[in-house]
Amino acid sequence: MHKEYHGVVTRFLRQDERLIQSEENEMPLVIEANGSSDFGFLQQFLASNSQQILDDMARYGAVLLRGFNIETDEQFERIILSIPEFRGISEAFMSENGRDHVNNFKYVLHTNTVYKTGGTLYLGGFHTENYYSTDVPSYLCFCCFQPSELGGETGLIDTQKIYNHLHDGLKQKLEKNSFFVCKWTIAEIADRYQITNDAVNKICDHFKLPVIGEGEDQFVLMYKPSVLLPWRLKVDYSHAAYLVSFFLKKFIILNSLNCILVR
Repeated sequence: MHKEYHGVVTRFLRQDERLIQSEENEMPLVIEANGSSDFGFLQQFLASNSQQILDDMARYGAVLLRGFNIETDEQFERIILSIPEFRGISEAFMSENGRDHVNNFKYVLHTNTVYKTGGTLYLGGFHTENYYSTDVPSYLCFCCFQPSELGGETGLIDTQKIYNHLHDGLKQKLEKNSFFVCKWTIAEIADRYQITNDAVNKICDHFKLPVIGEGEDQFVLMYKPSVLLPWRLKVDYSHAAYLVSFFLKKFIILNSLNCILVR
């Protein structure tokens, strides 16, 4: 049974609150307003209980904050960053088209301003955030101020439980090998960041990103492990290109979604 927090209600979702029925009955853990629901209370609550909240995210995979009065993107950003252990990610290397900042906020991003998704399993299917990039967040924080008129939910998958269902042979293959996930041309990167091709090559060499080809046909390749086992989680972030959050199942969900990526 989960630990109780003072001043709020903690529970699991009822079956009638779950759009899709499955064997998953605990993710997410719901922290619901009980009396005090204003911005100041929630900010102080998260700061005071940050370690227990992180422990609950690790245990249950996600935490859903429900019934609190968060009305603006500024409040959303301040609420998330009130957790002392969180460090926001402002920019992700070669992020997808449409992952734009909301107004002038440093850490609040549109999930996508180009593609409007929902109702299907398309656009990568179920995936870990930024699996294609060198910048993989440890935590992903969502906030929805206005429910979609057409319905829809953000699906969450407990990848650790999926991993436990795999055959031992496949587990060993995933643990042993890195796999190709993405490539960019040197020219594409140089154009995105307005730097020279030589500068891109130096950066790739520094971070040990493999480069193949010659001249205008040079490509930067991205290989990543599919699994990070618990005893391997203390890693050197200077080689962040080789990190992936397949085994990390940490999310905060607040109520089109805006999101904050957190290291």
